[in-house]
Amino acid sequence: MYFFILSQQVIVCGIVYVLCLLTVLQSVTRNLQGELANWLKGTNVEPRSRDDDLSRRVKHWMCVYMDGQTCLHQLNGFFGWIFLAAVGLDFAMALGSGADLLISKSASRAAAPARDAWTACLFLTYTTVLYLPCVLLLEERSKLIILLRHLLWGIKRRTITLAEVAAEHENARILSVLPTFCHAKKEPEISQGHPLNHCTAVAELQNFSLLVQQNDFSVEAGGLFVFSRSYLVTIVTTLATLLLIAQEVLDRSESGIPRITNSEGSSNLMTST
Repeated sequence: MYFFILSQQVIVCGIVYVLCLLTVLQSVTRNLQGELANWLKGTNVEPRSRDDDLSRRVKHWMCVYMDGQTCLHQLNGFFGWIFLAAVGLDFAMALGSGADLLISKSASRAAAPARDAWTACLFLTYTTVLYLPCVLLLEERSKLIILLRHLLWGIKRRTITLAEVAAEHENARILSVLPTFCHAKKEPEISQGHPLNHCTAVAELQNFSLLVQQNDFSVEAGGLFVFSRSYLVTIVTTLATLLLIAQEVLDRSESGIPRITNSEGSSNLMTST
């Protein structure tokens, strides 16, 4: 029991590390959500200073993401094999407790099934629920990719709208000038704003999106698998499948062996022989 508690403390240290990375990535996601909301409301249609400000923020997000990548590589290098060993041992304990549960049911023992069921559920929880922050970290990265796509489209759509409005103003000015072209004085030019002043921000966002797509934010267990939703489903279905196979084997073995119901039958069998 003492060594079990020590091992859980080591695993919890790794999970806390993952929670810190998840918090950092969620802060980047919240900033992107706020920026996307501003673009959808049209509050960021400003001159070039807004473009420069957005470019600086995107560069800051890229630095934060790459720093997180560095920490994630260190996490996988230090805790990867520890996570793998912990998952293997907890899964073996859950499987063994489930097998004991099947045997105790076939032997009609009253106290053992509750204890075995509790032990199996406990270690199955250690194998799945304990690593939920690792799964959430991977899904947060997927959410970040979707937000970057939406933000890029929002900026491009707003830029196209500004360009169309500026073109309409220019066409209207030309049409109004043509009838009195020879007599009219030179009219002041209509300011077209900066319909394409977000090119720098768009380029930075495209680089950020490519960076996120090429650098996965996943926790690996010894390089054999990553913690994801499919991992959780695989663990549960594998355990259930093995226990069902064990139950089938027990049923077949018991059906092939005749049972002696009482002691009298055994004594009659011995006297007859």
